[in-house]
Amino acid sequence: MPLTFPASAEVVFERPPLLVVLTQVRFPPILTLLAEPGVAGFQEAIRDAYPSLIKVEEAGLLLGPNVVQAQRQAPVWKFTTEDEQWILSLSVDFVALESLAYANADDFLDRFDRVLDALDRTIHPAPTTRVGLRKVNDLVADVHDARGWRGLLNPWLLGIIDDDDLPGDLAASFSIVRLKDENGDELLIQHGVQDEPSKNYRIDLDYFTERPFEVKRGADLRALLRAYAESETQFFMWSIGDELRSRYGPMARPINEGAQ
Repeated sequence: MPLTFPASAEVVFERPPLLVVLTQVRFPPILTLLAEPGVAGFQEAIRDAYPSLIKVEEAGLLLGPNVVQAQRQAPVWKFTTEDEQWILSLSVDFVALESLAYANADDFLDRFDRVLDALDRTIHPAPTTRVGLRKVNDLVADVHDARGWRGLLNPWLLGIIDDDDLPGDLAASFSIVRLKDENGDELLIQHGVQDEPSKNYRIDLDYFTERPFEVKRGADLRALLRAYAESETQFFMWSIGDELRSRYGPMARPINEGAQ
């Protein structure tokens, strides 16, 4: 069972603070994906939805006692929709779908199902080494410093921000928490104010597993990612107070609409 947090009203936001949603499935390396011919079949299978393609190549540094050497990394093939709001990335050991226009879990998972189906038919990777779903939220408030978030967020989040005895203006406060569920899957919670000005509070949630799953369209991966989405939504709703919630235009969730 995934982690559950205290229940809150079933709402969607008219003006959601969600910056990006990303799911990534990692698998053992497939060396044919290093070159164009190995990607051609996959591109043809998804080209109607993701017509644009760019190849991203990066160089890293290999550091040793007596050497600093440039080292090429595997290319990442990036496919995008015409409006560039959906980005599909493929490399030798992962496939990822990133959305800048996330509406709900059903829409997101439908799109990812089609990606997995294309991947299974054209490349057929071995079972996964890691599966994760990440949601990044950026809250905005007109506050003087990091302490101004008191009363807007759940006190559980605030930690040292909630201490009146701390001298000076608190310019930044950022925390990392890792929670494990009964399956050993982890929810990585990164949250806080990183830099001045303190008007932005980041809540970055990454729920992941290293349990193996078949890389194909089907109930197992979809059910896992849906559970992660619901847990992350619960955590976010538990984290924000009524005043912040009202700023984003809460509306009753339509019947049969998936988790946010």
